[in-house]
Amino acid sequence: MNTFYQVLILVIVGFAGTIFLPIILTVVSLPGRFVALPENPKLHSKSRFTIGFIISIFFQSYLYLAYTAFIVSWTTLAISAKGANVFIWIVSFIVAIYPIYYFFKGNKLNVIETEDGTKEMSEKTKEIIGGPQIKGLRMLVHVSFVTLMLALTGFFLFSTNPVIMKTIFSWVPSV
Repeated sequence: MNTFYQVLILVIVGFAGTIFLPIILTVVSLPGRFVALPENPKLHSKSRFTIGFIISIFFQSYLYLAYTAFIVSWTTLAISAKGANVFIWIVSFIVAIYPIYYFFKGNKLNVIETEDGTKEMSEKTKEIIGGPQIKGLRMLVHVSFVTLMLALTGFFLFSTNPVIMKTIFSWVPSV
């Protein structure tokens, strides 16, 4: 019965993460997007885009890896102190990875729908309707994909070697 309660808590945390993390990750990646995609088209450059892309990846990945560290540490605590079943690791993996996967897929679908909706439009109309928003959304898709890959790696790294998690994310509760 103890495992059931621990799984229930994990599912609630995962549900809340699926709702709130996409909003938080979008806000956290804004500084990088402001650097990468300035309002003035004369300031666009590959180096500026690369720096902004790296800033977005750093902020978004750091925040999401903190969420992953919280889930892993909470699962370790549930198994060791509360006597939960080892089966809880499967639920923990889903709870840790699903929100970023949901965020990535949602952004990717938005880009596809936006590009499909502008196929018949002239270049001038596309520029007025889409412009930097579509470029920013494409960048967000790539950043969230990198964050997804880092979260997958981080989950297994944190669960097998908790010293790394405790070193980087000592500020996260229950680590």
